[in-house]
Amino acid sequence: MQVTENQIKFIDQYLENSGVKYLDIRYEMTDHVATVLEEKEGDFYDEFKTYMILYKKELLDSNNKFSKIAKNKAIKLLFGNLLSVKGLLIAGSLFGLSLLGLSHMNFEKIVYVFYLTYFVLILVISGFNIYHKRIKKEKLWSGTHKLMEVVSFIINGIMILGINTFKAPKETGGNFYFILYQCVIVSIIVMTIITSRQLMKKYKLRYEG
Repeated sequence: MQVTENQIKFIDQYLENSGVKYLDIRYEMTDHVATVLEEKEGDFYDEFKTYMILYKKELLDSNNKFSKIAKNKAIKLLFGNLLSVKGLLIAGSLFGLSLLGLSHMNFEKIVYVFYLTYFVLILVISGFNIYHKRIKKEKLWSGTHKLMEVVSFIINGIMILGINTFKAPKETGGNFYFILYQCVIVSIIVMTIITSRQLMKKYKLRYEG
């Protein structure tokens, strides 16, 4: 049979309603299902129903597998960016500026600056997500969303444990290592934003032309 454009949209909507929320994964699954159905000779909806009875669980299992693969690829790209010339320059510049700031202000003010930086970066990430989801009404890409989930978890952990972390340098005299640690964390957040934009461009180029 020849699968029409409306039937492809039907498959896509069915998969979305079944929990396949990421557009790139759904695109691949829709293409796979449509290819299989084109080899059938019966009515499209009858063949689709039969196929889903037999293979829906397998499709949903592969959805979880593909999501994990996308997350791993996104994290790998993030680490690649962190170790790139750009990533090392950002981390080095932050560290140098922080040491320079420490020579002109007390440690408590440096801590305040890092708190403020976290707050601003969280606003940037939140604004980035709101802009693409609500204003541009873009659907979710697996790698981008999974990367944001992982980094958001890290940020929340830092904020929850922040009080004890910020007290440690004063007690141990490790201001140098504290600043180094915070610069690495800020660099990770900055490079996450950059990596997310890279992934988004990659997905759009592949799936939207």
